[in-house]
Amino acid sequence: MKERRLRTAVLLIFLISFTDGCRRRRGPPPDRSPPYRIKCPKNKYVIANAKESGVRVRWDKKVDVVFGDKGSGFATKWLGTGSGEPGDYFTVQGSPHKISYSAKDKAGNILENGCVFFIHVRVVTCSFLNAPNHGFVSCSHGMVYGSECNTYCMPGYDLVGSSSTTCQSNGEWSGTRAQCSAATCNPALTDIPYGSVSCTNSNQYQSTCVYDCIEGYSIAPGHINSRICSASTTWSGAQPTCKDTSRPVLQCPTSVVVYADAGETSARVTWDEPTASDNSGATVPVVKTGGPDIGTYQDANYYTVHYSATDETGNEANCQFSLLVRVIQCDGLYGSHTQLVHCPTGFSFGSTCTIQCAAGSVISGETTLTCERHGDPPKGRWNATRPVCTAVQCPALMAPEHGGFRNDASSCPTSYASWCYFECDEGFQRVGSYSRHCLAYAGELVGYWDGEETTCEPATCPSLYIPAHARIGNEGECPLIGNVPAGTSCEYECEEGHILVGPESLTCDNNGRWSGSFPRCQIITCDSSAVPVPVNGYKNRCPFQKIPFGSTCLLGCNHGYMPTRGSEVTCQTNDDGTSIWEGTAVTVCDPVQCVPYDAPEHGLIQGCIYEGLPTDLTTPQVYQTVCSGACEDGYNPFGTINRNCLISGIWDGIPLSCEDVTAPVIDCPDPITEFAEPRNDFVVSSFPWEPLQVSDVSPPVDIRLLSINSVGEGEERTTMFTEGAYSLLYIASDQLGNEDFCTVELTVRVTRCPPVGTPQHGQSELTAGQGSCSSYAVLGSICRYTCDEGYHLSGGEDEVLLECLAHTGASTLGYWDQEPTECEPNTCNVPVIHDGYISGCLLARVDYQATCQFVCNVGFKSSEGLSQMRRTCKADGSWTGSDLICGAVQCPANFQLVNGLVSPDACSTDANLPYGSICQFTCDDGFRQTGPYSKRCGEDGTWSNPRNVVCTDEQAPRFRDACPRYLQVYAGSGSTEAVVNYDVPEATDNAGADQVVVEKQSGHASGERFGEGSHVIRFTAVDDAGNQARCDILVTVLVHRCSSLQAPARGSLDCQTQYLGSTCTFQCNNGYELDGPETVSCILQSTRPTWDGVPPRCSPVQCPALLNKPQAIKSGCQSVTESFGAVCLWACPYGYQGSGASVSTCQADGSWSADDFECLEKQCPSLELPSFIRERPENCNADPSFEDSCHLSCRDPGYRIDPPTSDFIRCRGDGQWSQDTTDVGCL
Repeated sequence: MKERRLRTAVLLIFLISFTDGCRRRRGPPPDRSPPYRIKCPKNKYVIANAKESGVRVRWDKKVDVVFGDKGSGFATKWLGTGSGEPGDYFTVQGSPHKISYSAKDKAGNILENGCVFFIHVRVVTCSFLNAPNHGFVSCSHGMVYGSECNTYCMPGYDLVGSSSTTCQSNGEWSGTRAQCSAATCNPALTDIPYGSVSCTNSNQYQSTCVYDCIEGYSIAPGHINSRICSASTTWSGAQPTCKDTSRPVLQCPTSVVVYADAGETSARVTWDEPTASDNSGATVPVVKTGGPDIGTYQDANYYTVHYSATDETGNEANCQFSLLVRVIQCDGLYGSHTQLVHCPTGFSFGSTCTIQCAAGSVISGETTLTCERHGDPPKGRWNATRPVCTAVQCPALMAPEHGGFRNDASSCPTSYASWCYFECDEGFQRVGSYSRHCLAYAGELVGYWDGEETTCEPATCPSLYIPAHARIGNEGECPLIGNVPAGTSCEYECEEGHILVGPESLTCDNNGRWSGSFPRCQIITCDSSAVPVPVNGYKNRCPFQKIPFGSTCLLGCNHGYMPTRGSEVTCQTNDDGTSIWEGTAVTVCDPVQCVPYDAPEHGLIQGCIYEGLPTDLTTPQVYQTVCSGACEDGYNPFGTINRNCLISGIWDGIPLSCEDVTAPVIDCPDPITEFAEPRNDFVVSSFPWEPLQVSDVSPPVDIRLLSINSVGEGEERTTMFTEGAYSLLYIASDQLGNEDFCTVELTVRVTRCPPVGTPQHGQSELTAGQGSCSSYAVLGSICRYTCDEGYHLSGGEDEVLLECLAHTGASTLGYWDQEPTECEPNTCNVPVIHDGYISGCLLARVDYQATCQFVCNVGFKSSEGLSQMRRTCKADGSWTGSDLICGAVQCPANFQLVNGLVSPDACSTDANLPYGSICQFTCDDGFRQTGPYSKRCGEDGTWSNPRNVVCTDEQAPRFRDACPRYLQVYAGSGSTEAVVNYDVPEATDNAGADQVVVEKQSGHASGERFGEGSHVIRFTAVDDAGNQARCDILVTVLVHRCSSLQAPARGSLDCQTQYLGSTCTFQCNNGYELDGPETVSCILQSTRPTWDGVPPRCSPVQCPALLNKPQAIKSGCQSVTESFGAVCLWACPYGYQGSGASVSTCQADGSWSADDFECLEKQCPSLELPSFIRERPENCNADPSFEDSCHLSCRDPGYRIDPPTSDFIRCRGDGQWSQDTTDVGCL
C-alpha cells in the first residue's frame, strides 16, 4: 500500500513539472474564468425610525462586498443589481428587500448574482391601548414606536393622571395609565333633623341619595325623599323634612294583685300611676279613663283599669291592666274514719282547725293547725303538717319450717289483740308456744307477741363415714358435714384403680339410723411374671410379684444390641374391673451391624479392625469396627479416611472420594473496537476473534461464551451491539469439571453530528438515520427543514435537506453538509378606515398574526352598531372579519313631561340630538318623580336610561283644622248614653280646593246618641289623583260607675248594673244569717260615684254543745257552741260496741241531726265443755263479757289439759274467746 502511494506522488510531481515547462514554452492562455472568491454581507435586520415606517441602511460595498479572480488577480469590478444602494431609505413595505451584486474581472468575465443578501425592516409596536371606563383614546400614529396618545373623559367624569403617553422603543408605554373619575356635587348631602341620608356612590356623578326618617317620623307630605348628582355637579330637587307621626309611649303595669288581710274578704288597692313619654321630648299628660280609683277598698273580684295619653300633634296612646283582689286560701282539711277535724271559720288566711284520732290509734304531730301566708306571690299554707293517726301493729310472725299456721293460713293478722296458731308437718314435732297473742304497751305504736317462738324439728342421722379412696356420688343430695335428714340416700364410688367392697348406697331411716354397714375400696394389681426379661436385654421398675394399678415396667436391650431404645408397659384395668398390662414389650435383642465398606474410584480400602483384630472386608462390620481408605497417586482424597461403625448401624464421617483438580488455560485476545455503519447506531459483529486458543492436561476441553456484561448467553447468542463498552466472558471446562475464564473487551462507537436545532416558526424532521435533528443524529442521517403556516424559508425554497457527513479517520464527531436556514413571516395590506383610526398598525403592510384595532371616532358607529373592531392578519395574506364602516350617531328627542319641566328646550322638539346631548327632567312641587332625572345620548344612539319620566301627584289634601279632634261627654243618671254635636271638617289640596271631596266614612252623625265608650267618626278628603287624607273625631262617652261588689262568703249578690242610680241586693246561703244592710245604691258624691252603704257579711247558724256520754269517745266538736255544718263523730274503745247514730251534724235550723249514741260491753258465747273438764270461776260461763277469763283443768287426777296452752282463755274485745276449745281434751 505504501509503495503504491509513493508511485502516485512521484507521477503527480512529474506531471506538474511537465505542465509548467510547457507553459513557459507556449505563453499564458486567455482568462475565461469569472471571479470566484466572494465575500458577501449577512442578512440585515433593522428597526424603523420613530413614527416612521422605514430606516436608512448603510454598508460599504468596497469592504463588505469583495470578489476574487484567479486569472486577473483581485482587481474586479462589482455591479449592483438589487433594489437599493447603501444609505437608501428602506420601508417595512416590501420587506425583506433583496440586494444582489455581480462581479466582472479585467478579462470581462462576469459572475452573475455572486453576492445576494436581504434587508429586513421591522416596526416596534406597543400593546393595544384600551380606553378607560367612561372615556376614549386618540393616538397620532396608532400603536407604533413614537406615537403619542391622548385620553379624554365623558361628560360627568374628570381625568385623573397624565392625559398623554408615548410608545417607547422598548415596546412599552411611557408614564402611568390615566383614569376617568366621576365628578362630584358639592357640598355633599348631610343628615336632616330626625332623619338621615344614604347615597349609592357618595357625592359622585349619577349617585342617588335617599332620605330616611328615624322611627316615629316620616317624610313630610309634598317632599321628595331622593336627590341625584347631575353632570353639572348640582343636586336635583330640594332637601325634605321629617314629621312626627308616632304615638306617645304609655306603659301600664302588666297586672296588679292585692291580697286581703287575715280574716278579711276585701283589701285597699294601690299601684304606680303610669307615665307617658314622646319622641318630641315634650311632657304628655296621662288620664285614667276607667276602673277603680287608687286607695279605695275593693272586695275580692277581678277589675280592669284604663289610661290614655295624647301628644302635641294629636297622636294618642291607650293602655289598660287587670286588677285582682284575692283572699288567700289553704288546702281543705276534711275528716275520715280514723281522724276527726273541726274548722269553725273554714280554710282562709287566719282560720284554725283542731284534729283528733279515733279509738285504737295513736296520734303524732300538731293537733291544732292555723292557715298562714307564705311566699311571693303569697299562698296559704298550714303552720304545721297534718298529724297522723297510726293503728297499733305487732311484728309479722314467720311460719315454722316444716310447719305452718292453723288451717293452712298464709299469714297471721298483726293488728292489736289478734291471735296466731301454729301446726307442724307430719313427722315433725312442735317446740315452743302453740298460740301467741298481739299485745301493746300504753302509748306505743309497735305491739308485742306473748309466749315463745315456735319451731318444727325432724329426726336426723349422724355424719356419713367415707373410707379411703372412696367418695359420695350424690354429694348434692347427701351432706358430708353435720347431721343427715331422715329419708336421705347416699351413694358410694371408688377412685380409678380401686373396686368397691360392700353396699353401694346407705339410707337414713325415720329412727335416725343408717340402713347398713359402711363399704371399703380395694386397689387392683397386675402379675409381674406376665412380662418376661428379653434375651440380651433387661427389665426395670417392677421388682415384685404383684404390681399395683398405674405402675410401669421398663424393657430394653443391652448396649450394642437393637432396638437401642427401651419400651414401657403399664398396669391398667378392664371394664369388668380385672387387671391387664398395656403397651408394647421388647422380647428379642439383635446385635448392631454396618454394611461392608466400599473402596472409592481411583482409591482402595487399607483394612478394618474390631477389638484389635482385622476383619473380613466383604462381610458386614459390627458395632465399633474401624475401616481405613486411601487414593491413587495424582488424586486428592476428599472425605473421612478412617470411619467407625456407630451404634445406629451407619458409618460415621463423610464417604471418601478421589478427584482430579487441575484446570485448563485460555489464550485471551487484546481489546477490540468497531464502528457502526452509516444511518445505524449499532454494530452486527461476526466475532472475528473466535475461536479462542485453550490448553489442558486432560483434553478434550469445552469452551463457550458464558455472558455479556454479566448477562448469561444461551445457544442463540447476541450479534447486535449498540454504542458502548462490552465485557464478553468465556469459560473453558475439562471432563473433570476444572474451569478457566477469559474476558474479551469490545467497544462499539457511533459517528454523530452536532445538534442543528429547529428554526423559529418552523419544523425540523429527521427523514433518514437515527437520533434527531436537535440531539446528535448519526452518520448519514438527513434533516428536513420546513416553515409553519404563515411563514416561508428565507431562500424561497419549500424545504431544505441537511446530511450528516464524517471526517477522515476514526472519529465519532461528524458535520452537516450546509448551514441551517430561517423562516420569515407572510404579510397583509392594512385597509383604510374613514371617520375613525387604526390602533396598533402604523404601516401599510403588517406581518402574519399581527393584530390591528379599527376604532370609529366618538359619535360614530357601524351599521351593525359596532364602535370598534379587532382584526388579525391571516396566513394567506387576508384579514379576519369584515371592514369597519363608521357612520354618525344620533338620538331622537321630543320628551314631554306633564306637571314638570324638560330642559333644554331642544329636548322637547322633534329634532334628533347628537351624541353626548343631555336632557334634564324636574317635577313640580307636590309631585313625585318616577324615572331618571337626566338622560344622555350614548355612543349607541340610545338615551342613557330607557325608563319614562312621570310626575305623580303624591301630596294628600290638608284639613284646615288640626286633626284628630277629641270630645269627652258624661252620660246622665240611670243611662249609659249621651247626645253629641260636632262640626264637619274642611280640606284644601295643592291641585286646587275644587278638586277635593270630603266624606264621612264611619261613625255617628252630629246630634245622635252615643253609647258608653270610645267612638271614632272618620272623615276622608280625596283629590283627583286619589291621594287621601284622614281626619278622626274621637268621642268618649263616660259613665259614672261604682266599684264592683263581691258577694259575701257563703252568700249571693244580685246587681243588674253598677252605674249611677243602680241598686244591689244581698242574700245568705242556707245555714247562714245576714249581718248588715240587705240593699245598697250607687250615688254621686261631688264628682265621685260611690255606694251608699257597707256590704253585709254572712255568719253561720250556731248549734248548742253536745254532752259527753259514758265510755263514748267524742271528736270533731268542742264543748262550746258549734257552727252550721260542724260534724261530731262518736266511737267506742276496744271491747265495746256502739248503739245509735255515730255521726251528729249541726243543721241549718240550729239543731243536731242525732243525739242517741251509747257504748255497750261486747259479749262472748257460752263455753260448751266436756264433763271431765272443770272451769273456774264457776260463773265464767254465765253471760261472759269483755276481759272475763276462765281457767280450765281436768277433773281426774294425773291428767292435764291438751294442748297445754289451752288451760287459760279470755273473752276478747271482738266477742271471741282467746282459744278454740273445740278440740280441748285431757291427756
